Amino acid sequence: MTAVGATDPELGARFTERMPEPQLALYEDRLRTAREAGQLARDTDLRLTVEMLVGPLTYRWLLRTGPLTHAFTDALVDRVLGGVAGGTTAGVGKVTA
Repeated sequence: MTAVGATDPELGARFTERMPEPQLALYEDRLRTAREAGQLARDTDLRLTVEMLVGPLTYRWLLRTGPLTHAFTDALVDRVLGGVAGGTTAGVGKVTA
């Protein structure tokens, strides 16, 4: 779908609206909660932060530039959230049931 969407803008827009967009909105909601709790800077651009998190994962997955491991993902999350949190990410990226 990614390749087809790149050559067919209408189909690409429909795919994005239905598939990744709802998932990206969930990430934004989680980051919004962290920002409201003071875990992220007040001026954090939530969509940009989501793109900074998801972009490298998607790139590594699609192009196979390296293994997509928990260690890579943890390091990515720590760096990105550390940047928007002013160096502290305690509890921001932790998944709870």
